Amino acid sequence: MPFSVNSLLQYHATYLQKITFTNWLNDRLKAGRQGTAKVRDLSEDLRDGILLIKLLENLTKKKIKGFTKNPKMPAHKLNNLELAIDFMRKEDLKLIGIGKRTSKQLSTLSKKVLESKQLTKRND
Repeated sequence: MPFSVNSLLQYHATYLQKITFTNWLNDRLKAGRQGTAKVRDLSEDLRDGILLIKLLENLTKKKIKGFTKNPKMPAHKLNNLELAIDFMRKEDLKLIGIGKRTSKQLSTLSKKVLESKQLTKRND
């Protein structure tokens, strides 16, 4: 199946945005003395919320408390992401490309996962 010029240009633009954001993110982490933390793949490396929290701490010079530093379970990862999003809301940081609906969906999803995990523990 041949690719159209528009689809190739769109793919290339998306690829360049990922590279640009990854480089910016690594620079910010390095500037905040998170030298050992390095983002290679945005979707994988931000998945547990740790690097996102470190980035927010570096940018705002404020500490985010209550996150799981070594998350193993999906509920811990979702909780970290929710803490990061809540922090962005409280600090009035703009979420470019993430609307209120997406943010609300993540909060709802993480709460449901946490509730289901608690119910599972009680039934064991």
